[in-house]
Amino acid sequence: MTVALLCLLCAGCGDSRVISAPGMRAYELSLAVTAGHAAVAWHGGPGDHNDIYLQWLDAAGAASGPPQQLTHGPLEAYEPDLQLAGPTPVLAWYEKDAAGAMSHAWLVRLDAHGHELWRRSLSAADGAARNPVVRLAANGISVAWIETSPAQPAPGAASVPATSASAAALSEVWAARYDLAGRLLSGPVAAGPANANTWNLNGAVDADGIFHVVYDASLGSRSHELRLAIVDGTQVRNRPLSPDGIETVYPDLRFSSTGTAALTWFDERDRHDEVHFGLLAHSALEAARMPFWHRASSTRDPSFGAYLAWNGTRLAIAWCDRRSGIAQVYARSFDAEGRPLGPEHRLSHTGSTGSIPSIQPWGTGFLVAWNEYRSTGGGGHGGILSSRAVIARVE
Repeated sequence: MTVALLCLLCAGCGDSRVISAPGMRAYELSLAVTAGHAAVAWHGGPGDHNDIYLQWLDAAGAASGPPQQLTHGPLEAYEPDLQLAGPTPVLAWYEKDAAGAMSHAWLVRLDAHGHELWRRSLSAADGAARNPVVRLAANGISVAWIETSPAQPAPGAASVPATSASAAALSEVWAARYDLAGRLLSGPVAAGPANANTWNLNGAVDADGIFHVVYDASLGSRSHELRLAIVDGTQVRNRPLSPDGIETVYPDLRFSSTGTAALTWFDERDRHDEVHFGLLAHSALEAARMPFWHRASSTRDPSFGAYLAWNGTRLAIAWCDRRSGIAQVYARSFDAEGRPLGPEHRLSHTGSTGSIPSIQPWGTGFLVAWNEYRSTGGGGHGGILSSRAVIARVE
């Protein structure tokens, strides 16, 4: 399968392949690969209701049969995060009602045919749980999520109903670890404060099996800044990574096989959104020493939504920017010092808007998955006319 997929699309990159069926709306793609296997998860569906779907890819990089629908309402399901344990998927996602008053996060392992082997509720204090991230390692499944619960009154203070406008909502990152059989190994443990507008978590597991979670939060400052939570069983260290007062958001983190940490984010350093990345030794990351930053893109147009992956000593970053007038997906490779290994590659070439990419190593290169959508210009999914799942190869 690997040899065949190396021939996928073009040797450099730029061509793309639609992997969702006509009429299927696909959003927030999560791509996962392992030896001989590749799959993509998304939320969406043929109508307006959002469910979780899993799509296996064949040796040519095309959809291998129809997608498997993993949820069936009545709640809306969103933003799956996918990992592969050999041929068996491990996913996390969250569900909420139409009013958005309450949300619940899940961790699920499937068999190779898409049937649930087990399902675990991700909850620490019966709050509203959302935006889970899951990573696999030899010592189990590490998962983190954001959970929001009403503030508790101070000791001696009059009791305040949770529905009162005076009861502030408290958002916090929580983490836990499971084995592949679904048994809880540690946690849930509080991994650090967040905000109601902390919209996602990303992370990586290092060579020692320690879970590193990155996210953004303001925590009383005027701007969102990057934070790192290091979760080692029930021991947690949480620290800021970018205390410079610049709005810095949506980080992603990956470790190379030699332990080098790659961190990407976008900020408003030059008064518009710009994707940056930094490379630093594991010890420097542990000490929260922010690395010298590089720009991922050469354009001066707004760029955002960056994700990265290592393949040996090569680093690839995929992102979106608006140099063509609407957002499109681009990718570029760098060496272990952050030097470009070639030009930027535009991966999406349609009149549709390219949305946030997911990137993974494959063979000697990388696979990138994203969704391309057309809309009426209105906010949210209500204005979406179509949204297709797309994949391309970067050599």
